[in-house]
Amino acid sequence: MRVAFGLMPLLVISTVAVAENPTVIVQRDDSKATIEQGANTEVEKLEREAIALIRAKRSAEALPILDAAIAAEDKSHADEKRQIFCSRAMIDALVYAAMGAKMKRDTLVLGPTWANVLFLKGFVLVDVGRAEDAKPFFDRAIELSPLNAQYLAELGEWNKSRKEWTQAFELFQRASDAAEFAPDDDMKNFEKRRALRGMGYVLIEQGKLDEAERFYRQCLKLDPSDSIAKAELAYIREQKAKLKTPTS
Repeated sequence: MRVAFGLMPLLVISTVAVAENPTVIVQRDDSKATIEQGANTEVEKLEREAIALIRAKRSAEALPILDAAIAAEDKSHADEKRQIFCSRAMIDALVYAAMGAKMKRDTLVLGPTWANVLFLKGFVLVDVGRAEDAKPFFDRAIELSPLNAQYLAELGEWNKSRKEWTQAFELFQRASDAAEFAPDDDMKNFEKRRALRGMGYVLIEQGKLDEAERFYRQCLKLDPSDSIAKAELAYIREQKAKLKTPTS
């Protein structure tokens, strides 16, 4: 029996500050990017409380906490005229700075907190059976952190659960690319495999078994013990065997 893997059973959120120095300025000819690691300590506290409740399977209790965190961040940046991004590490912070320069916009690159609490609100809404209300929060999180593979893959799961295969595949593909900007190698491996499995799942549903198999084999190259990839490859073998079996 094949299992449709959806929301991650163990929430993994990066709360690492983007740099040891509080502020980094990237000056371009026609724009300036400011990378700030400092965060609202009260919001960070609320974020930690919400994560603890989610992990304790008390997601509904996290909703008002996340609402307070989001409201605080929204208010804090309400008058900001610069393009805002949220980064997990210096590697993506510098890319966001370059993106702002390409748009010829002054840019403010914050740490991950604001985007995280938006993502967590969407995550919790799905968990409590309000999935239709979750998408705007995933969208806002991705707007702030377009290189966050976890956010992209979670929205991919949202589309996948609705059998919106084209949208889901595109999001998993973006997540696969974004995994290159993960804060460390372990996270990169984890997020890359999740995205590859998502693309593989969609391709199976579309009847593209050979293409799906390639993605799952890529997963096993990254981690030979990936049990989900192994299970899906076994499912593909079963389906191919059925296709070869003549009908009477």
